[in-house]
Amino acid sequence: MKKIVLLGLALSSSLSFGSEYVNLLARNNINSPELVNISQQLDDIHNLELNEADLTQKMDKLQSDLSKSKKDLELESSGSYLNLYHWFVNRKQSGYLSKYDYTSFPADSLYRKIKPEEISMYARLTSEVYDMSKEAALSPDDETYNDTQESINFYENLLGKVKDKLSRKEINKIIKEAEGYDNNLLLDKKVSNVKSLKTNLREIIKNLKKEQNKEKSLDNQFVKNLKGSVIFDELATSEFEIVNILYRNNSELSGVILYSAKENKMIIVYAGSKSTSDWIGNLQAWGSTGNAKHNVGEGGFSIHKGIETMYTKELTPVKKSIKEFIDKYSNTTPPEIIVLGHSLGGSLSTLMAYHIKSHILPVYAKNNPVIENAKVYNISFGAPRFVDSKGAKIIEEKVGKGNIIRFWNARDLVPSIMLGSLNSKHVGIDIPLKDRFSHEWYKPILTHHSMQRYWNLSKESFEEVRGENIKKINQQDDISILADYLEYLTESNDATKDRIKQLREELRHYSKDTLTQAKSELKAKLKQIINKLEENITSGNNDMESRKEIDELKFLILEIEKIQPLKVSMDTSKPKGLTKSILKLKAQLESDDDLSTDDEEEWQIL
Repeated sequence: MKKIVLLGLALSSSLSFGSEYVNLLARNNINSPELVNISQQLDDIHNLELNEADLTQKMDKLQSDLSKSKKDLELESSGSYLNLYHWFVNRKQSGYLSKYDYTSFPADSLYRKIKPEEISMYARLTSEVYDMSKEAALSPDDETYNDTQESINFYENLLGKVKDKLSRKEINKIIKEAEGYDNNLLLDKKVSNVKSLKTNLREIIKNLKKEQNKEKSLDNQFVKNLKGSVIFDELATSEFEIVNILYRNNSELSGVILYSAKENKMIIVYAGSKSTSDWIGNLQAWGSTGNAKHNVGEGGFSIHKGIETMYTKELTPVKKSIKEFIDKYSNTTPPEIIVLGHSLGGSLSTLMAYHIKSHILPVYAKNNPVIENAKVYNISFGAPRFVDSKGAKIIEEKVGKGNIIRFWNARDLVPSIMLGSLNSKHVGIDIPLKDRFSHEWYKPILTHHSMQRYWNLSKESFEEVRGENIKKINQQDDISILADYLEYLTESNDATKDRIKQLREELRHYSKDTLTQAKSELKAKLKQIINKLEENITSGNNDMESRKEIDELKFLILEIEKIQPLKVSMDTSKPKGLTKSILKLKAQLESDDDLSTDDEEEWQIL
């Protein structure tokens, strides 16, 4: 059972093992044919779309191959086999992937730039909107609202009866029916023909909807409650204002749109599924290829019908808010638009982010080139799959790599729902929630799917996934490689010849920031070298062996200086000044000053 759970987790996360495993082999200098073959199979698994049964079979076979070859591999890998084997098993089960490689994402992507504290803030805002949307008192479903909706339905039904050709008798019959309902059609209206009848009926419907929308104004109770919440106090410090509210199923609160001129940012938040109508929509048959009128699903990919229906109903107010925002936009810096959502709202948020980037902004940006470069981001929590694999690829490419982040809980059933299609696929980089089994095992969907739970755990989960990867990169690239080569400089000159060549290649790939992070480690290693040189000089051993070590030290410092200037001048042509120079260098290393470009006194080896 445990294996099924773990492999199910791996499958739903789209695990990849191959590239990182190959890198590990290279770092350990292992050329075993068996391991190379296994790593190639891992790459193949990564590049294939596999179902759970196939993945289970292939992964079990690879693990079996590793076990069978254990003795031979241990000999070939000089004892490193166990480390490699346990690494493979741990990575297979943990969900730690090379797909989270921090450096593989653009510098301006959401995954790289967002702070964990911002993740927590967005999760809390989404949770607040969802909690408030569940309160019946906040939905405009009182008697007045329902009466207005009834009138709209009546006049829309009358309008449907008006054909292009009607006799005077038929027109009078419709007028009489309207008179029996109310006097709206007869108040200051001249109804003499089919055209005037249609015009007047449409005007009545328009006015009724305008009256109904007053219940959805920014003065309603939801807005007042949100403004009184703790999270809004936090947003208010950045001068965020509520610019629109969204509804679904006529009267149910769906979300909110906020904007801050100070932050140059718009936030769109969708609430999760909360009503019978929502879940009826959730369970509608798969197969919609998108609404051509709204350009939803353009490109031939399939969208879940229930999601597509609710999305198109909410598209108009979102477009209206974005248009008003762009019309007033005078900033010379491109804005950011971030779309958030939970559960059903998570799917809606991803689709909306795609539509804003692919269709809304290009249309409205014709008169404002700055808008063309607007960044659109999406964060969803516990969202079900709603699009096919082709659509997932198109959406991610349009919004941008690393700009869609999806939080999911292995114990939450909703993200695993395929909504009727075996070809459905999640969109974006997934962050598994660091959760544990609830003692309330009898109501898992309530506890593990709740937005409150996602809010509580999202920051910690994001920090662990991205933080572990950043730590791994720093350890591998910033310190460990450099430190390893410096260690060789203190051992034997025979061992340094090839290592120096490798070091030269490694240093070419170092950035200034990388070396800055490694300065403290560099100082420690340089001290070791200088101490050894000092011992040789003190004992009178000023021979060619010491001279070679000085040359190696000179090379190392000069190579680093090419990337991060250290103000070092080197001259090994004067043996008499060697003792003084070494002692001076040692004293500077022991001072509180780091190796930096700000040091006034140059380092010299005379």
